[in-house]
Amino acid sequence: MPKTVVTDVLVVGGGLAGLCASVAARARRARVVLVTKHGVGRPSSTFFSVGAFRVAADEYRVEDFVRETLEAGRYVNNPKLVEVLARESTAAICRLEELGLRFRIRGGTAYVQTGSKVAKGAEIVEKLTDAAETLGIGEIPHAVPLDIVFHDGYWVVPTWCWREDRILTIFSKALVIATGGVAGIYERTTNPPGNVGDGHALAMR
Repeated sequence: MPKTVVTDVLVVGGGLAGLCASVAARARRARVVLVTKHGVGRPSSTFFSVGAFRVAADEYRVEDFVRETLEAGRYVNNPKLVEVLARESTAAICRLEELGLRFRIRGGTAYVQTGSKVAKGAEIVEKLTDAAETLGIGEIPHAVPLDIVFHDGYWVVPTWCWREDRILTIFSKALVIATGGVAGIYERTTNPPGNVGDGHALAMR
């Protein structure tokens, strides 16, 4: 097994954001490596979702999106990030459509369509995972980055491959951290297990 990997773009996180970032970078002919704590696409919030996303569209305004999100999060949310989420929601749906997903928007909710029915979260993840494999994106599952250091034009990322109990060092020209939120640190959460802020801690270093 190799002890080092060199790439153009390293994406940490295998959920919807990580898969989208990987596919977008690969579409621009970059060499891409995707590192995930578990398997690609799972467990992730999108995988367990019902295939629908809130979006500021039609009569559902940005202000409505922000208010409902803050209320649902019991105001623990970061208001600035919620504002970004709401304002960029429509553009995000457009980017997903560019990746091959089809949506039907109604009442401030974008439903992913598969034929004549609404797709489940697992189907969304499967479609993007298939796209990643078709594009030749390198995947390193069951791996956890331990640190990030910028040196001589590369991000140097020592990574623990926990199933094999070995360290792999990744050298990348660009780094994308897309590891999800921190809901797992709270006693009650609707998020899948694993969202404990690993990426936040990594970025803060």
